[in-house]
Order: sequence, then C-alpha cells, then structure tokens
Amino acid sequence: MVESTRIEPAKFFETPIYIEHRPEFLDKVAPIGQMGIDLVKSSPDFEIDPIYPVIQSGPLNHPDMFDFIQYITQLAWNILNDQGYAMEKYNTFVSEVWSQQIEKHGQQFEHIHGAGSQISGFYFTSVPANSSYPRFKDPRPGKRQLELPLKNHHVMSMGKSDVMLGVQAGDIVMTNSWLEHSFVPNKSDEPFEFIHFNIITSPAVRNTSSRIVSAPQSPQNTNTEVI
Repeated sequence: MVESTRIEPAKFFETPIYIEHRPEFLDKVAPIGQMGIDLVKSSPDFEIDPIYPVIQSGPLNHPDMFDFIQYITQLAWNILNDQGYAMEKYNTFVSEVWSQQIEKHGQQFEHIHGAGSQISGFYFTSVPANSSYPRFKDPRPGKRQLELPLKNHHVMSMGKSDVMLGVQAGDIVMTNSWLEHSFVPNKSDEPFEFIHFNIITSPAVRNTSSRIVSAPQSPQNTNTEVI
C-alpha cells in the first residue's frame, strides 16, 4: 500500500493587498477630505439617505494634497513594476481622488473600479472603535462556484474566499483595481472616513532618440506590507 503524503504547493496567480502606515499625511489630507464632505452637506438639497448613509465628496483638487498624490502615484508605479509589468514604458497618474464618510449602519457593497484604473486605494483618516473596515473577495469566479465548507471561518486559509482588514487612521491600502472590495456596516455612532483614489497608466514620454525619459525612479525604504 502506498502511504499518503503531503505535497507542498507551488503558488501562482496570487492576489496581493498592499498595506502601509503613513500617519504623516493625516494633518493635511484629513481636513481636505472633511472639507469635501462638508461641501456636500452644505448643499440645500442635501439629505442623508437612511437606507444607505454614505456621503461622497466631489474631486479633491487642493494644493495641500500634492505630497500625498505624488507619494501614492510613485507607490503605484513601484507596485506594478514589482508585479512584472514593463513599467519603464509607462507613467502612473491619479485619475480620481475623493473622500467618503460612512455613517452609523452605513456600508458599501462589492464593486471594482474600471475606466482604465490599474491601482485603487484608500487612505483612512478616521477609524472609530467598532466602526467599518474593508473586505476583499477572491477574484476567481470558478472557485466561488465550487466552494466547500471551511473548517473554521475565523482562520485565514487557502480555502477562504474573503479577507477583512482591520485598519487605523493613517493606513494606506492599495490593490489592483480588478480586486472586488466592500465595506462592512459601521456599528459606531461616529462616522468612518477615508480618501479613495484610482491610478491609471499612460505611455512614458520619449525623446527623439526613443529613450524613455519620464519613467519614475523607485524610492527607497517604502516598507509596504503585502498580504
């Protein structure tokens, strides 16, 4: 009789989520995000939706956002470059940045970001105790169709089809834009707030000798955690 054995898996097609704590941006970014929300609330037609109590600002175009925008744009370039894409041929640009406020009992359902987005991300500015947090779903539809019951839903395993991240104010979370994400209901009396952004790519500018001259350089010591 042949004895049963365990075999070590070769892991391919992994789904990265990038997490980094950068509280140094809070002093400038958080007030701008709040200004965007306050502007929406100041409209004579504003009324909070009792079924979907989520408030979204318009685009945040403010000079005090420059350092933050520059940082996440470079970070996105590094992520795509590390994933194996030929980023020497491309630059990265923030196409959209806005603020969101999830009031008590508010939540967001699963969705992705299209319109050419390559990287989507969040910068969390206010995270009260017992409030909301992001949830990411396994992007493989075939796996969802053939799921087996898990031994323990509270243990992270290869069989688990979602992950929920505990975050704190000052955390940056970035993923490929094809990764489905949502936010669980906010149980706190205080609002849960974050900056949301999408990053696109564009061909790098070339000079007459066809040498790429505008590809960004990789910064050192970003210390981004990948899960």
